[in-house]
Amino acid sequence: MADANSTVPPITIDFPSKGSNLFALASGATSSEVESLLEVKIAHLDALLSVTYGGCGLRSFNDDIQDRFMFACSMLSTEVMALHQAIYELKAREESH
Repeated sequence: MADANSTVPPITIDFPSKGSNLFALASGATSSEVESLLEVKIAHLDALLSVTYGGCGLRSFNDDIQDRFMFACSMLSTEVMALHQAIYELKAREESH
């Protein structure tokens, strides 16, 4: 358990990219703040995925656009999973104080 004078290491969010350790949660971030961000990211992913079915026709775009679109969805999905894990870690830290 960390005391008031100790430094708690930041929770990093890893992405499958060259800058995989580019992002970290702010040291004062709370689990409820991260949960709010998680809800936003899920809404973004849901909005993107909504064009993959029905009459919108993702398949009508060229291969490059389709690939970049699916890469964006994949990155958001990875971010959602990382934020979900961060919430567990933050809650554990909050409960230990």
